[in-house]
Amino acid sequence: MANNGVTVDTRRMRKERLRKGWTVRDVATRSAELGMPVSFSNYSRCERGTIRPLPRTVLAIARALDLEVDDLLLSENGRGAA
Repeated sequence: MANNGVTVDTRRMRKERLRKGWTVRDVATRSAELGMPVSFSNYSRCERGTIRPLPRTVLAIARALDLEVDDLLLSENGRGAA
């Protein structure tokens, strides 16, 4: 099975979530409120780096955290894409 997911900055995800004082469940709830639901377990696995999320999932997470997608992407050298 091919993994078409993207590499995200898991530290940035966690940092932004904690800066807001949110739990993982809060991010999942916010994404659903915005019409782009990401499940609690999917977000948790993304933040822990155990899965590479699909582009639409990265978009939903970025919107939930009030970030741009580029803020969450890592380039091939492991640094932020922006």
